[in-house]
Amino acid sequence: MTTTDEIMELADVWMVARLQTNQTWSDVDIARNRLKTAIEALAADAARYNWIKEHCILGIYQNGNGWHMSIDGIAPDSKRDIDSAVDAAMKESQ
Repeated sequence: MTTTDEIMELADVWMVARLQTNQTWSDVDIARNRLKTAIEALAADAARYNWIKEHCILGIYQNGNGWHMSIDGIAPDSKRDIDSAVDAAMKESQ
C-alpha cells in the first residue's frame, strides 16, 4: 500500500525532474507514471473501503470489547487475496 508521504515524494521527484534542464523527458515520464500508478492504487483502496463500509454486516461482541465484519460472497484464500476478492464482489454488485 502506498502512503501519502510516498506519493508526495514522487511528486517532488517529478517536479524536480521537470525543472532541471539536464533531465531527459524520459526521466520526467518515469516519475509521472510512478506518481499516476500510486494515485490510482490509493483511489482503488478508497473505493474498496467505501464499498466494504456500505456492504458489510457489522457484529459487535456482547461485552463490547470487539467487533467483526462479514461480507456475503466467496471468501479469499488468504489475506493477500482480500483486494481481489473485494474487487470481484464490487464488480458483481454493479
